[in-house]
Amino acid sequence: SRNQLEALMSEIDQNRPSVNWSATSRHYASFRKGFPDRFFARLVGLGIGFQGQRVVDLGTGTGLLARGLAERGCDVVGVDRSESMISEARESNAGVQSLAFRVAPAEETGLESEGFDVVTCATAWHWFDRQRAAAEASRLLKPDGRLLIAHLDWWGAHGNVVERTEALIMPKDGLSLVPAFSGYEHSGTYGRWIPDLSRAGFSAFETFSFDCDLLYTAASWAGRIRASTFVGASRTEAEAEAVTQQVYEMALEEFAGGDEEALIPVRHRVFALVADMREEVGDDREHLREVANVVGATQGPWVRVGRQGQGVRQQLGAATGGEKLGCSRFVLWPGEPAYPRHFHTANEEAVFVLSGQLEVRCGAETYLLSAGDYVTFNAGPSHAHSCRCASQEPVDFLCLSTMIHPEVAVYPDSKKVGVLVGAAPGGPKEKRTLTTWFRLDDQVDYWDGE
Repeated sequence: SRNQLEALMSEIDQNRPSVNWSATSRHYASFRKGFPDRFFARLVGLGIGFQGQRVVDLGTGTGLLARGLAERGCDVVGVDRSESMISEARESNAGVQSLAFRVAPAEETGLESEGFDVVTCATAWHWFDRQRAAAEASRLLKPDGRLLIAHLDWWGAHGNVVERTEALIMPKDGLSLVPAFSGYEHSGTYGRWIPDLSRAGFSAFETFSFDCDLLYTAASWAGRIRASTFVGASRTEAEAEAVTQQVYEMALEEFAGGDEEALIPVRHRVFALVADMREEVGDDREHLREVANVVGATQGPWVRVGRQGQGVRQQLGAATGGEKLGCSRFVLWPGEPAYPRHFHTANEEAVFVLSGQLEVRCGAETYLLSAGDYVTFNAGPSHAHSCRCASQEPVDFLCLSTMIHPEVAVYPDSKKVGVLVGAAPGGPKEKRTLTTWFRLDDQVDYWDGE
């Protein structure tokens, strides 16, 4: 059961020598996926992932987290005790700027004291001597530095491919095949790391978690399982190959309909724990509440949007009393559009992507926006635009607009016109005195019906 986790973590410590990462480093580099864009967007709000930050990534493996931070402008050193993992990391990340790797244990990196803004660890903290690793992180960090421990775990739900996979790779007859891991299941959250960090002097903690689907073919999912601790790193080559083949056949038949190219959504849970050494911790938003209206990310109503209703929208501007600037947050599922292609005759709009990928059609051009990208749509027909989710995970973005009214919105593909009086698009609907939609060719004489 999930309550067995602490005992299992102790067994992991005791059985660490039985895990051979050299046996799985190639599969690890080929098939393990990195953290989604949404994860990095959340980190920015916690002070991690800024241009020029110096970062040490402990237990870097093949450098998935290290690469993600380097691509966002950080100067990163990835550290791992496994020479084969570091070799794969160097090969798979060749050409990535501001990213270096070195062979060293997390507990004794040999790097300079108080030289780094951030120390990170992705899905590896349980492999360390945690007390020593926490002390080493404390030594490496600048006085205002932060420690990030993150996890990206596959997540078994009733009937999904993860549940079926775990039934194949985790034997029910005790600890016979994989001593440290049989029955290893948990909630995907890791508050239990906090005592380790507290003893090392960390005193301020923030956490977040969310679920997401990562897409695999039957073959790539089998490769991912071959790369895991439960199979490739803790079994003989013959045993690992046999289990991998079983997983492939199961995934192909039960979840891909026999189609080798079909993409299977595999549920994962992302968890992040951020710690620093602040002596006093307050609510950073309290001052804002004294001078402005503040709405939290989970407050305010969400409403369904999109052609198929596969999206949600939260009107942040209206919720906080905005009068001249509107702002809505959209989350769209793969393939779903936010709204039909249109342009405004009075208002300007802009979009800022928080996570995922957004396909924007503007005028005759199509653009693919990713986390951190910003685009402006001017009033007028040359900036007629539409947006849809183009990533394999939901896209999360902000849409901002001026709040001029009356407003006329034109939809060139369907030849519709919308007229809004009393409140601009994105404004409070209860203040509207007129909202009407009609076809452009619905022409009547000025005196018609009089």
